[in-house]
Amino acid sequence: LLACLLIGVERNTRRMDFTFSLPFSRRQLFLTKWLYGTIIIFVFHGITFLLAYWMMYISEFAYGLSIVTINQIYFGPIVSYILLFTFALFVGTFTGEMVSQFVLTWIFAFFPSGIIFLILYLFDIHYIPSFPMPDWIHYLNVVYYLVEYHTTATIWGVIGIILLTVLGVMIYEKNKVEHNGEFLIFKQLHPIFLVWITVYFSLFGGIVVSSIVPWNALTLRVIAYWIGFGIFFFFTFIITKRLLNMNV
Repeated sequence: LLACLLIGVERNTRRMDFTFSLPFSRRQLFLTKWLYGTIIIFVFHGITFLLAYWMMYISEFAYGLSIVTINQIYFGPIVSYILLFTFALFVGTFTGEMVSQFVLTWIFAFFPSGIIFLILYLFDIHYIPSFPMPDWIHYLNVVYYLVEYHTTATIWGVIGIILLTVLGVMIYEKNKVEHNGEFLIFKQLHPIFLVWITVYFSLFGGIVVSSIVPWNALTLRVIAYWIGFGIFFFFTFIITKRLLNMNV
């Protein structure tokens, strides 16, 4: 929400036209937004952490503090919050308004594991030999860092923050303000997103419809899968085309 307020709402209200007219580079503007949000996260996390730690320390559950590490209760969570915030800012660099920034942030946050799961289900329902979901794929999901606070996850989280900040600056410097209010800022991304969103939700539609068929009705499950795929493909394609052409 904070990232959407700093970029998405600014696009919706056309305040970005004024912001870009100020005597600051776009790099400085993006890094200022990132620093502003990061400081807010540090301050509020610090306050709530100290309060929670003190409450535990003076309670009968104080022994619980000895079985956790400082990384698990402080550094891990704060890295995950900053990573999610940075990721949402990064998505905001190529989305044209607040709603698309918010929705795409959460879709992309689950996307790596989500697309693998959809493909594995497609193989499974057709009895095609597949592969187990690799463990490393979880590190590509932003939401993974909100629940895993071990040292490896924290290190990868820091790397993700640096990488997303650099990419965010690079894209923000190329923003086209004339497309503010549209679903995406860059028109060349429209065909890619049209195909991706349509296929993604069509595969999901196949799972939804096939799930209502009894598991022992193997042939019927396959038929139901492709019926669901076709229905979701049709409606997703139409809705996505309208979304890509909208301007709020």
